[in-house]
This record gives sequence, structure tokens and C-alpha cells, in this order.
Amino acid sequence: MSEIEHAILGDLFLVCAVSLFILAIPAYAIIRRKRPAEGWHRRGRVPTTALGAVDLLGIGIFFGFYSFFWMAIPAAEERELTAFGILDSIFFHGLCGGIVIGMLVWRTRLVEFLGLRWRNWPLVFAMVPCVVVVMWIFNGSLMWAGYFEAMQHLFGENPMQESVRALQDNDDPLTLVLLVAAACIVAPLAEELVFRGYIYPSVKRFTDPVFATLFTSLFFAVVHLNAASVLPLFVLAILLTVVYEMSGSLWAPIAVHFGFNAVTVVVNFVMRFVSPETLKALES
Repeated sequence: MSEIEHAILGDLFLVCAVSLFILAIPAYAIIRRKRPAEGWHRRGRVPTTALGAVDLLGIGIFFGFYSFFWMAIPAAEERELTAFGILDSIFFHGLCGGIVIGMLVWRTRLVEFLGLRWRNWPLVFAMVPCVVVVMWIFNGSLMWAGYFEAMQHLFGENPMQESVRALQDNDDPLTLVLLVAAACIVAPLAEELVFRGYIYPSVKRFTDPVFATLFTSLFFAVVHLNAASVLPLFVLAILLTVVYEMSGSLWAPIAVHFGFNAVTVVVNFVMRFVSPETLKALES
């Protein structure tokens, strides 16, 4: 990670912290005192009634975890993805999921709170392809506009996430198996539980659905610690949150997240067998 990328990610963490804890929460508290009948947090299908002040501490815990990882990565250090690194990531995702369950299980019925009894589950067969197509069109537009090339020029290194590069270049079978499991199983379950299942409704409880969507999406994008991916991940996270609010079930964003990651995995495996000349022709 280059020094400038490290600094940009730090600035974005700061934007997240200031926008929520210093600006939004106090401002919305004042507005609600003056207009108590509004009840913005009760709009939509994602419930917030069981949440309270303790969840601000919960958000702070996750903010501390993720910002610690940013601080622990030295600027200008090139990181190589290994099987042990992926296992560490899987353990961390499991820990975060456990914290969410621990924060909620004594106050809510998790099945009802997360909408896990979803009768309209066949809708995922429409949601998944729609979001995947929208994201590939968006990413293709960024590539056509020269966004990723500009990011490479700015940061002086390949703008792709480590995991994506590993899918194309890594030849260790164990690393690849763990990477696929992390991308297609662990990440959709754990990240959706943390970000859409907990952080989003917690922020929504103290603000409104729009701010909660924007904050959670930016935070989700930043914690992946790849500055070039912040914009596409921000858009993906917005779509995942919209899907959650539309369905009222966490299964919906989990399925969409799985579908997007699975397509990404397949495409990058295919890229292993595409010649450099063909890649250059496609990019041009």
C-alpha cells in the first residue's frame, strides 16, 4: 500500500467518524426533540425499535477494530496474500459476527429481527442478477472512463484488491480454496450480518434511512482497505442496503453479495487463461 493510499484511507475513516459521531447524531437528536412525531427510523422494513444507546458503543467497537487494521498496515509495504492471512481474515469475520450476535441476542429474537423467515425468498432470483449486472455495467463504465488507470497512476501500483489479484496469479491450491470459501461463504454471511444486519439499523435508529445507507456504505467500502475500490464498493453497498430494506430479510443482501462475489471469482479464474494480448485488446 502506497503512502498516499494509506493517507486517503485514513482521511475516509476520519470522515466516517466525524460525520456520524460529531455531526449526524447530535444534529438528528436536536431535530427529533423539535419534531418528535417524525420517527424517520421507523420507516422501511428494517426494524430499529430494539436498538438503543448501547449500539453506539457497538458501532464504536467495530470502528475501532477496522481502523486498527488500517493503522497496523505500514504505508509503502507490499502485502502478499497467503493461506494464513486468509485464515486470519476468516477468524476475524467470525469474531465480528459473534460480537453482533452477542449484542443482539439478549434484546431481540434474531430470527425476527433479521427477517430470516423470508417467505418471498424466490425474489433473490431476480435481485441477484439485477444487482450483478448493474455493478458490472458500473465497473465497466469506470474502466472505460479510465478510473482504474488513473488510480494506478496515482498510487503507483495495481489498483485491484489483493484477493482479486490472488485469484488471477496465485498458484497455491490451499490459498485458492480458502480464498474462494472466504469470498463466497464467509464474507457474504459475516459482512452482511455486521454491516446490513447491525451497523445499518443501529445508525438508522439515531438518524434516518438515507444517512444510515450512505454512512454504512462508505464505512463498508473503506474497511476493505483498497482506495481504488472505495467507489465501486460504495455503490455495491448502497444496492445491498436497498435490497435489505425492500425485502426486510437479511437473506436478500446475503444472496446478492454471494452472487456478486461468485461471479467475480469465476471471471477472475477465467482470466488466468486469457493471454495478455487479448486483455490489452479488451481494455482498449
